[in-house]
Amino acid sequence: MGALKGVGEAAVEEIVLERETSGDYQDLDDFCLRLGSQKVNRRCIEALVRAGAMDCFGYTRASLFQHLDKSLRFAEQRHRDDDAGQNDMFGHAEVSMKSSKVQEVPEWEEEKKLLGERETLGLYLTGHPITRYRDELDKITSKNIKELLATGNDLGPQKSWQARDESKTILVAGLLDQIRLRNSPKGRIAFLSLDDNTGRMDIAVFAQDYAKFDHVLIKDAILIIKGSLGWDEYTGRVRVRADHVWSFDDYLKQFGAMLNIKIKSEGDSLSWVQDLQQLLLPFKDGNCSIMVEYQNESVETKLKFGDDWNISLDEKLLQRLSKVSEVLNTSVVYKKQSINA
Repeated sequence: MGALKGVGEAAVEEIVLERETSGDYQDLDDFCLRLGSQKVNRRCIEALVRAGAMDCFGYTRASLFQHLDKSLRFAEQRHRDDDAGQNDMFGHAEVSMKSSKVQEVPEWEEEKKLLGERETLGLYLTGHPITRYRDELDKITSKNIKELLATGNDLGPQKSWQARDESKTILVAGLLDQIRLRNSPKGRIAFLSLDDNTGRMDIAVFAQDYAKFDHVLIKDAILIIKGSLGWDEYTGRVRVRADHVWSFDDYLKQFGAMLNIKIKSEGDSLSWVQDLQQLLLPFKDGNCSIMVEYQNESVETKLKFGDDWNISLDEKLLQRLSKVSEVLNTSVVYKKQSINA
């Protein structure tokens, strides 16, 4: 626990000592009551919840976060009662405020949950933000970062990216983990670290390109980068020299050629058609066509929407579709790019 951001060493010692002395903590109320806000404050408890350290209580992190105010008030009142000497005839403290049951609420969105782990632990514990993009990114890129690193290592120092080896043009996708900026006589240079949960790739965006793409260089954003794969003589590692950088949304808009939507409904009802049209309406007037694969108990067919229903595809639409009960899955067909590694 000492590695958790926001949880000091003194708090960790108090938590461990109390547990060893009086046994495991039963729930959030019990935790707050036994430790008190003087020893373990709100910020510390919030960090423990976000890191997953209180998952053992059996509630979602969102539920525990929402209940924390009640737990702190309960503990504070009990301590005030004890200090005031409110005891019954047997010497036990009279309870003026009882602990309350945690009201269960849906868990945080996966992105928020993982971000909490990253901010408190310095790493993703229960998953990786790129997982929900994996199927689409695998269609965009020919290799993941682990495979590209192996390709670059095979090139070795004789194929430095300084030499602009155009024979190894690649597309790499991942989460922007780190950004370092450096000023040069020609302008600002960005050095990026891209993470796709198979490895990390170093990316250099030089001055002539930085000004074009700085608006998408946002930490923790999903990026797709086209560039030259080679060897960085200075660091002694594989590095990509970026020629173009897209956010996931920008890539969907530019290269999404067709959106396939697989739908399954009960009975012969076609009410989903109007619902789907209403959902697609705000995204109309783009270059991406719509294909629906429809099935029910007795029929299975494909329906291609007319060109007047072409959409401007983005991540927001994919997320909305994923929450429609009749939609089994979605899949994007992309325009091909020229890559050779």
